[in-house]
Amino acid sequence: MADTPELETLYQQAQSALKARDYTRAAELLKQILIIDENYKDASRLLARLVKIGRRRWYNDLRIWGPAIGFIVIGLMIWLVPKISPPARLAPTPTSTITASPTVTVTPAIPATPTITASPAPTAIPLAWKRLNTGLILPRDQITRIAIDSRDADVLYIDTENAGLYQTINDGQSWQPAPAWPSEGVIFYDPLQEARIATPQGNEEIYRMAEDGIEVSRDGGTSWVFFKASNISGIIPTNQEYVLVYNNFRLNKVSDAGTTWEFLSTIKLEDFHAMLVSPHNPDVIYIGGEKLVISQDGGHSWEESANGLGAAPLDLFLSPGGNGVMYAKTIHADTNSFSAEKLFLSEDSGNNWKLIEEDYFDLALDADGQTIYRIWCSICDGSNGYMAIMRSSDRGKTWQDVHGLAHILSIDADPRISGRVYCIEANRDAWAEGKLLLSELNDVGYGLFGDGTPPIGFQIQAPEDLIFLPTRDGYPLIFLVSKQFLFLSGNDKPCKSIDHGERFHLAGRINRLFIATTTGVAMSTDGCRTWKNTEQGSSMESVNTLADDPNNPNIIYAGADSGAYVSFNGGENWGQVNDGLLGATVVYSVVVDKDSNVYAATPYGIFTLENK
Repeated sequence: MADTPELETLYQQAQSALKARDYTRAAELLKQILIIDENYKDASRLLARLVKIGRRRWYNDLRIWGPAIGFIVIGLMIWLVPKISPPARLAPTPTSTITASPTVTVTPAIPATPTITASPAPTAIPLAWKRLNTGLILPRDQITRIAIDSRDADVLYIDTENAGLYQTINDGQSWQPAPAWPSEGVIFYDPLQEARIATPQGNEEIYRMAEDGIEVSRDGGTSWVFFKASNISGIIPTNQEYVLVYNNFRLNKVSDAGTTWEFLSTIKLEDFHAMLVSPHNPDVIYIGGEKLVISQDGGHSWEESANGLGAAPLDLFLSPGGNGVMYAKTIHADTNSFSAEKLFLSEDSGNNWKLIEEDYFDLALDADGQTIYRIWCSICDGSNGYMAIMRSSDRGKTWQDVHGLAHILSIDADPRISGRVYCIEANRDAWAEGKLLLSELNDVGYGLFGDGTPPIGFQIQAPEDLIFLPTRDGYPLIFLVSKQFLFLSGNDKPCKSIDHGERFHLAGRINRLFIATTTGVAMSTDGCRTWKNTEQGSSMESVNTLADDPNNPNIIYAGADSGAYVSFNGGENWGQVNDGLLGATVVYSVVVDKDSNVYAATPYGIFTLENK
């Protein structure tokens, strides 16, 4: 990230260009700023203003209409005045004397004013977020849909898998979070559905995906002709005489009822989801997946557009050693795939980040503050391949294969005892038969122990009498907490061990348990037998993370798709804290360090919570 003085210099130059009405130079300077920091001062607003100026039409410019209307009014008055004759004088009428009657004053009845009792306003929470890092190094979130305004070619919308909805008013030069999907006036296509185009002869051709190819109909779907083509990802219609077909990372123009194929370009997208041809200009094409690319020349060349789009989901981890060391791990959408997850390191409390590893998944932090563990698999499809536990003793600079297992589902390290590592190994044909394994003092071998089977469950965070169960679909996860307990969950019921996993018992005597769900936060005070919602006074949706203050267990933080929340009374009531999140209110992960500093990962980077 560039130093603030460099950005300030560009900003001042842009202001000077605006004063000189050199809008072209001002726009170029503002674009340079936004590439480095999309939220620097009001650069985004100024660029949007310049775009509007560039799109202004003479008939929409009030500066022209004002004087024009004035001249028209003056002309009409000059034309009408001679034609208006003065009114004829009226003859005087006789004056009659009128005797005044006594005035009677009537006092009107005053209706009773209803008493209105003002509802108490919710107490404002004196906290706000401050961004530590823009997150530009992080991968962007998956694009799931692209739409364009039917009236304005420069206005587009992008929906993402996790980071929310975004809008551009300058044809993708910069993006900002949008509050809601437009109810009308937008055009989008599903590349998996049939594509219909009109021919010059007035007929309609229908294209659709088929196994190992495409099928085309020229008679309204009565009969179909098959054309072989491998790995078809999507078909999109145009307002011309052809459709666009994306397969094997290649974009093709297909016409003449499927008989003519013209290769346009190669576009490397691992996760293709959306494609759109502008109805305003068929040469402008948008394709989205793990990134957004735009072509202005009919698909022959492409440029990536990411300025302002949100980052993919992240999990934050605080090193047990403290000293400002933090890790951030990407979260793959399909937890059952065991796909590689990128790992980032910050050594200055989240201000700066660097990518340290991108071939493994999961993460465990050793109590020594230096050693970390991850899982590697040769074929990450959830059923085959060699899997191994990888260890790094230098915060990810070098890695060593310390143990290979048939099928590793999860790994964690004891936060108090260095070298104590747990993992779950499962039968690849029956994950619920997984066994909990333990390694002492970084030994290469892992031995089976415990009296039960750790089943598919949730990740658990808990200070002794307070357990949090953030939802996690897929393979089991372990989380080790408190001074003496190891917690697991199974069949939605948490288990507790007081002997480091030798024996497990239902954690029924735990005072309070919290679980994050898609509808809010639920609390149980009777060992999961009954649950009640705790989000009174809030509008939580799809809670992603829970964390507590280690110095005050009654202070709990929640991160959700609808923003960040805090409770000061053990989850009884919640207040929203979205000030400073720059409009991207999805919160992926929240962590609290030993000094009660709060950090959050969002689509717009890494933030910390401060007093207003």
